[in-house]
Amino acid sequence: MQVLRFCICLFSVLPAAQGETPNRLPDLPRIWNATAEHPLPVFKLVRYPKSGPMGLNNILWAVGNAIHNGCLRAQELLRQRQAYVAQGAAPLAFVVVILPPLRKELGLDQKGAMHAYGEVFDLNRQLEFSLKYRNCFISDTKQWEILKKTGSVALTKDAATIKNYESPHFRGPNMHRVYQALEMSTHLRRKYYEPCVKKMRARFHPEMAYTAIHMRVEDDWVHHCNKMDHLPKPQKIKLRSKFKIFRYCFGAAEIAKIVLNTPVLANMSRNYLLIYAEDKVDLNLLSRPKTMRADPMKVWPPEIAVTNPITMDCFSDNKASYTERSIISLFMASDANAFVSTKLSTFQAGVNILRASRITPGHDRHSYLYDGDGKNFRFATSDTTVITQYSGAPPYVMNAT
Repeated sequence: MQVLRFCICLFSVLPAAQGETPNRLPDLPRIWNATAEHPLPVFKLVRYPKSGPMGLNNILWAVGNAIHNGCLRAQELLRQRQAYVAQGAAPLAFVVVILPPLRKELGLDQKGAMHAYGEVFDLNRQLEFSLKYRNCFISDTKQWEILKKTGSVALTKDAATIKNYESPHFRGPNMHRVYQALEMSTHLRRKYYEPCVKKMRARFHPEMAYTAIHMRVEDDWVHHCNKMDHLPKPQKIKLRSKFKIFRYCFGAAEIAKIVLNTPVLANMSRNYLLIYAEDKVDLNLLSRPKTMRADPMKVWPPEIAVTNPITMDCFSDNKASYTERSIISLFMASDANAFVSTKLSTFQAGVNILRASRITPGHDRHSYLYDGDGKNFRFATSDTTVITQYSGAPPYVMNAT
């Protein structure tokens, strides 16, 4: 059914002809004139075989850049092709941007196992947004191979293969549209997300509200932040001037204290969802500072209900990839009434873009930084940078103190 829906969507809409309203896309029969020589629609591909290194949101930004730059390339190729069509030298051809695959596990190696975009996200929804706002076809490798086997299309040589991913950045062109169209796949929702939310609700206090707290306490971050906190003074001053960053390492106990000292957060909910990779935290690591050796689950007072996806056995089948686990955390954090994180995180930026894209009247989505209070670090501060940029209008933000 998923493949059929994609085929229908793909062949029932095409780039607008000259003089037509861009978002009113004509039907295929009105554009494609089959001949004995060219009985099938001809497609050329713009491929993005790599999605770049690092975590989930870096990968998504590479997807966003592929849509932006690939669709610009597609429009240029279409204009060139139309000139040949006008001269009778070639049949009309349409260009499809093939989204980069998503690496399954964290790391720099691009040779490991990959997810096709449609395996973990809703490809049809992203396609609908791409057609609506970019007038551009997109697909992924897996869906395109299935589509080819139906015998419904003819292919020429690839139009372009972009071997190196564009440097991803969350403030890239129209990135908010990519996140606005972001929905997990039906398979992922049913297998992991819905059971995990049900377990979370069973562990929480009866009130529906909950706060998601993203803690950077994993071993790889400890190594990095410890190194940055011990830079020579001139380098520290330079970084503070550029990024307004005064400290990198925050332990679980300090994060908990900051959150509990912030009235608006303390009064909002007694339910806390902790977002961190528990399986990547070794509290006995010798290089871990003493301030970062507290167990994130054990630093809260007894009246606070805390949990996280690993503790809840959301992935007890041991089959979920790192990317799939990150997607579940991304959407659980996005759905929270409040979100607390650090400014030094791509996950924080991705969650906030997703939250901003889902702001509706009367439903504000508050975001806070536990490391945004200068040198004192007594309270969490309101984080409005991404929310304001991508929601279309400044949201109502409560004073954190």
